Amino acid sequence: MVLPFDTHEIYISIDRFDEEGGYADYYKLKSDFTKISVEKIPMTTRDKPLIVLNESQFLSAKSFLMNKQNPFQMSKDEAIIYYKIGFITKDELDNFIHT
Repeated sequence: MVLPFDTHEIYISIDRFDEEGGYADYYKLKSDFTKISVEKIPMTTRDKPLIVLNESQFLSAKSFLMNKQNPFQMSKDEAIIYYKIGFITKDELDNFIHT
C-alpha cells in the first residue's frame, strides 16, 4: 500500500469509548506520518479528494492481514506504514518482519 499524499489528503479516524459512550478522534496524516488533530473530516470533492483510514476497521482485519499463512497478507512495507500510522505496535511489527 502506497499512500497517495501527492494526489489525496489522508485522514485517520480512531474510535474512542468512555463512560459516556463512543466518539472518534480525527487526524490529518502528513507525508512524514505526523498526525494533526482536526475537529472533523472534510467532505471529499473532485478537486480535493481524500482517503480515510479507520483504525477499528483495520483492527478487525489485522490478524488476517498479519497471518503469515495468508496468501493475502500485508507486505513488510505495508506493515511499516501501519506502524508509522499507529495501527500496529513495535512488537507486532518486529514479530511480523522477523518471523
